[in-house]
Amino acid sequence: MIIAGAGAYGLSTLQTKEYAASASLLFRNPGFAEDLFGTNATASTPTDASREAATNEKLVGLAVVGVRAARQIPGLNAKQVSEMVSVSSEGEAEVVKVTAMGPDPAQAQEVANTFARQFISFRAETDRSKLEEAKKLAEHQYEKLSHSQQKGVRGQALSRGAEKLGLLASLQTGNAELVQPAELPTSPSSPKPVRNGIIGALLGLIIGLGLAFLFERLSHRLRDAEEVADLFELPVLATVPESKAIMETNTGGSAPQLPFVENESFMMLRASLRYFNVDREVRSVLVTSYSAGVGKSTVSWNLARVAATSSNVVLIETDLRNPSLGSQHGLRMGPGLAAFLTHQASLDEAIQSKSISAGNNGAEPSGRSLDVIVAGAAPPNPAELLESHTMRNLIEDLRERYDLIVVDTAPIGVVSDPFPLLREVDGVVAVTRLGLSTRDHAERLRDQLRQLHAPVLGVVVNAVKIGRRTRYGYGYDAGYYGRPPADQRSRTAVTANEAADDS
Repeated sequence: MIIAGAGAYGLSTLQTKEYAASASLLFRNPGFAEDLFGTNATASTPTDASREAATNEKLVGLAVVGVRAARQIPGLNAKQVSEMVSVSSEGEAEVVKVTAMGPDPAQAQEVANTFARQFISFRAETDRSKLEEAKKLAEHQYEKLSHSQQKGVRGQALSRGAEKLGLLASLQTGNAELVQPAELPTSPSSPKPVRNGIIGALLGLIIGLGLAFLFERLSHRLRDAEEVADLFELPVLATVPESKAIMETNTGGSAPQLPFVENESFMMLRASLRYFNVDREVRSVLVTSYSAGVGKSTVSWNLARVAATSSNVVLIETDLRNPSLGSQHGLRMGPGLAAFLTHQASLDEAIQSKSISAGNNGAEPSGRSLDVIVAGAAPPNPAELLESHTMRNLIEDLRERYDLIVVDTAPIGVVSDPFPLLREVDGVVAVTRLGLSTRDHAERLRDQLRQLHAPVLGVVVNAVKIGRRTRYGYGYDAGYYGRPPADQRSRTAVTANEAADDS
């Protein structure tokens, strides 16, 4: 809309200014013929008003009128005059408007008035020549009569007729009058930048809306959290903002920290899982997605991290084909889960500890740690290992040692490796990413989880713009969009500690 409106306005200002001057012609019969003969000797066959108006327009616009007008205007030829002049009816059969447009207002006025007057002169001369021919015919007929016949009735009629025709010819006006001469225009009639800008903006708006609806129809990517909730028919447990800070924490270090808003997203996820269902204890959570690159492992890591600030938590990386937690968070690559499942390492050897903090900028390390079991070296048979009794026994053993088990899996729409684990955990969390995940992927993931009877708890929506987090997470409080005051951070910490005590 802005481009079209500004473009139309800019182009209009660059155009040459044109001035319009209009003269009005009135077509009417003065009635001289009726007075002299008792009938209109020059009138044509009566027509309806619309046809008469069209006839008058054509008569005024005859090329011969332009030629006559050009002879009276210095510096212009007949073609230039014709290009400057336009003829239109004003809605009545009797009135025709002659409009001349040009860059010089005085010239436009002169052309309009000259053209109108030359039309009147042309019509008058045409009617006069017709009457003079009739007069000559009457005189010729009179001269052919004998002297006695000239004094007779017929001769007297021819004599009086010739006299009246001569008088009528001298009174001819062409049945047209210049009732409104053209005035000197004071402002250009074109271009009109403001009007053109408004029209351009409206057209741009219409085109823009059309393109937006077209792209929306053609694009199947998820746009907002409400759409995700509707597709999955599940609650949105948390919305994670689109943030570079989250990605920067995936570079290792002893105490990765997140800004307040980003960290609160994962605290909200942890709180949602804790209080999701009072009738069911959620001790193990599997985090999955349909495709890669949606932030599934990031959600798994940060969920485990915030939970570890108040509980004993272990994070298991079960993506044996494409592991990433070790390289992202400064952990050793092995021995890991694959080595344990193939009996090459004990459980204690596979478990690593990572010191963590609450995650807010400026927060001191909490003194607690997160236990992690990385995937380790890629085995030739990952699906068989994850479906083995050893894997099921591992989850049972970890239940005895930890308050919460977070399982990070491979994308469920890419490989079937996670299928055996879906029934071994207390809850499943699906992760989608706005702008990347599609409606088709969301529907397929939903259908797969239903067919496998997975205990799905809800959805985490990743890469949500801060301004759009209005119905999920902490979007209802504008204070959470920036760094809160110290007293507010203290209240948040107290609330989190109280929730941990209740747990």
